[in-house]
Amino acid sequence: MRSFLRLSKDSLRKIANSSVKAKLQLEVKQQQEARQQMAAKQQQEVALLKQYNDNCDNGKRRVYIGDIPSSMTENDLKSRFGQYGPMVDASIEKARNRYGLVDYELSADAFGLVQLAKSTTITCRGSALKIAYAHTQPDDESTEESSEESSDEEYGSGKTRVFIGDIPLEAEETDFKTSLDDMVQS
Repeated sequence: MRSFLRLSKDSLRKIANSSVKAKLQLEVKQQQEARQQMAAKQQQEVALLKQYNDNCDNGKRRVYIGDIPSSMTENDLKSRFGQYGPMVDASIEKARNRYGLVDYELSADAFGLVQLAKSTTITCRGSALKIAYAHTQPDDESTEESSEESSDEEYGSGKTRVFIGDIPLEAEETDFKTSLDDMVQS
């Protein structure tokens, strides 16, 4: 024999209301958690953007592009590197080693390209390109810069490198500098 549970309308309403109330509470809790996650993500993005802006606003807008293929034209240079940001100018220097100079409107765009080149090999027509801040910048066309100001990531400096061999192993840096100073002065 089957027995049926008889519930009054009030009991049914209470059960339905408590179920709806539990669902609403769960939804509110989920929405609050989603808002907290969104706020945390936004704070993280703001911190990263601030860090990026602090690092990239160095005023350097000119980028050196070394080892460019001989078949590359200035239009090719503009097309290839215009994708990294709006450019003011792009030129190819036809010296002994062909290289290009790209001037961006914003130092952030130059910074982005130089940082990308540090982590990725950028190629053009099968050739790996050397990319770094140019030694001279558009706002400072002088080529004289102290050795304290130049960095390893600057190319096209116009300085000559000299190889000196057969240095004795026991020679110290101060001896070496003194010898070079004596040779330069004589």
